[in-house]
Amino acid sequence: MAAAGWSFLRQIADHRFALEGDDPLLREVAAELYSGAAGAGGLAQLRYRCQRTTGGFALHRGRRTVARGATLGRFFQEAEWALTHESLLRLGGYLQLHAGTVARQGRALLLVGPPEAGKTSLTLALGLRGWSLLGDEIALIDAPSLEVLACRRDLILRPGTRALLFPETPTIPEVKWAEGNCYLSPRLVGPAPAGRAELVGLVFPVLRLGAGVARQPLGRAEAARRLLEQAMNLGDWGAAGMELVGRLAERCPAVELAFGDARQAAEEISEVQG
Repeated sequence: MAAAGWSFLRQIADHRFALEGDDPLLREVAAELYSGAAGAGGLAQLRYRCQRTTGGFALHRGRRTVARGATLGRFFQEAEWALTHESLLRLGGYLQLHAGTVARQGRALLLVGPPEAGKTSLTLALGLRGWSLLGDEIALIDAPSLEVLACRRDLILRPGTRALLFPETPTIPEVKWAEGNCYLSPRLVGPAPAGRAELVGLVFPVLRLGAGVARQPLGRAEAARRLLEQAMNLGDWGAAGMELVGRLAERCPAVELAFGDARQAAEEISEVQG
């Protein structure tokens, strides 16, 4: 007797996709893929099918294979990245920044910076203080409104970050562990956010192990320069992207926030933001 089919709807901004299949084992994996971006309804624009293959597992879009993995853990990692890549290609109407986003009462802060800047640890620390997590790595900026939209892929926690901020890690499926790191769904941290929020501030984190918290206000020109450095699709936007970054820097106060302990940095931000 064939297994019953299953389907999970996911939504990132206005892009909706479905994960489908009929294998009970892969259903458990698919349920965890982008679980923080569960769709509330509407039709999927893309459909992906999860299937077993000779030698492993695969994710298909139509006749195209977009991800493969010899084990369930490797399949989860490859499928998660493929879904991120394919979604961003279809979200080019938004300026994409390397940035975490947290919100409270509909007002959002961007935590902007390159890898190793401390975005994930600071995002998680703020989530544990009651902020809503819209994302820890990719921010989608809507040009007309200057609002930021949720892009809730999993947070990838390294052992040090997990030990400091989330020592009592909830039960996480084995497929979401890799080389000591774990994929943490944002649905497990903080209150659920609205789909978009008003941008009111820019924070440029700088992780300095062993350091205290130090704030330094940034001028508009410096804030704009740093935003441009972290724009992921600026080449597609051209002059319109430069103008949008200028508007962000003009509208949102910006600070550099150096810290060694994300918990202290999160406390500082929460106090300043009231």
